[in-house]
Amino acid sequence: MSHAGWALTGLALGAVGGFFAGRHGQVTGSGGILERIAVGTSHAVTAVGRSGAETMEGVVIGESGRLKGLIPLDATPQQTLRHILAIPDSLNRLAALKEWCRTLPPDQALEVMQEFKGMMEAQERIGEVEGKSLFFVAIDVLAEALLEQGPGKVLAVFLAPEAEGGDAGLRLGLGAEIFKKWAERDPAAARVLLESRLAAGGKIGQVENVLSIHLMRAWVKTDPDAAMGWLLKQPTEVSDEAVSPAFDTLSLHDPDKARKLVAEQADLPGRVEIAATIAQSWAKTTPDKALEWAQGLPEKLSGPSVKKTMETWAGQDFPAAKQALEGLSGSPREAALPVLVENWQKNNWGEAAGFLEQQPAGKGRQEAVGQLIRRWADGDQPAASGWLARQAPGPERDAGASALVDEVRDSDPEAAAIWGATLGDEKQRQDSLRETLQGWYKKSVPEALRWVETAGNLTDSDRAALLRMMAVE
Repeated sequence: MSHAGWALTGLALGAVGGFFAGRHGQVTGSGGILERIAVGTSHAVTAVGRSGAETMEGVVIGESGRLKGLIPLDATPQQTLRHILAIPDSLNRLAALKEWCRTLPPDQALEVMQEFKGMMEAQERIGEVEGKSLFFVAIDVLAEALLEQGPGKVLAVFLAPEAEGGDAGLRLGLGAEIFKKWAERDPAAARVLLESRLAAGGKIGQVENVLSIHLMRAWVKTDPDAAMGWLLKQPTEVSDEAVSPAFDTLSLHDPDKARKLVAEQADLPGRVEIAATIAQSWAKTTPDKALEWAQGLPEKLSGPSVKKTMETWAGQDFPAAKQALEGLSGSPREAALPVLVENWQKNNWGEAAGFLEQQPAGKGRQEAVGQLIRRWADGDQPAASGWLARQAPGPERDAGASALVDEVRDSDPEAAAIWGATLGDEKQRQDSLRETLQGWYKKSVPEALRWVETAGNLTDSDRAALLRMMAVE
């Protein structure tokens, strides 16, 4: 898809998710259009927000509210747009664009956006300005202007068509931006409109999901308890989509409240991932506090949140993270140990192996062995294999063997087959051998066949199963 196509896709999604083209940057916490613009000067952005009654750099506002000499009379929307974009001064250009947009009815606003779409797809330049560079400014200005005409009336035009017609993406995108601005100013009124759509009995689709996300992002800033209570009563199609964006916003606006809500709301969709994301973000500033909070969460949430906290902490300050591990016990320690090993300082895997040998046996050490071998074999397969060969048979060595097989299967299929044959679990062993031999057989039939027929560590049943598979191949 072209850059313009991606930009329009993102717009149709109500500026949710960051599908924006070119050099317009990523979506920030509030998701505003102006925040995505990398080309406008601070003066230009300021101009968009000024009152049309001011005089700016010699531009005089007439009694009719028009910018004299900058907005042509009796021109089509397309002609007026191109005239405005050709104004060389960015301050005057944006002031004229805002003044003009205030007069546009919804159907003409769509004509303007269609013209912009054509400019973007053609990568067209108007004077000194690339059409794509002002596209997102125009969306913000149009949404603001149309909102002044009355959100209910305007949204009936932009949100009713759902996905009909060639301009459906533009309709939904602009409608969602208008709704977002409305929800930021009056979340109660915006909620009434959304509830009327949800109660209509039709299929809940893209429009309802995008509006729910915008509503929740605005509402949680003012009344998070009421907002989350409302969301949890909505159909799962709505709550599943809106809950994470809502917590993203709340975590920035009121992190203490976000942490409290995720700990208390047992029925929260995506609760495990949300808690882990909060812990990971918190760990960037005060990892000790984040780890303490993660440990105190309900058991289902604690492990993933401890992992994300330690992952961030070890990346920032490995010695401190390692020291913090010594203060952990039980399931939090089991969760933290593999993460610490995976992020071992200076990739000194031999030292990490010695550290692991001193840790108590359990699921944490088993997973950590797999992480260790995966990272170690990537740089020094003989050393990783040698250490693994010295470990006693059991779940831990099996975890390491599986990791080693995955790492070397393409580069050294014979080593992968030898280690796969050591796995204790019959199903795991046969699945590993089958995957290795399928690839090896396609590369070299004689070598793969010779190994199966002569390998000393294959059981008779494994050998027979592999020969049958290779005969079919």
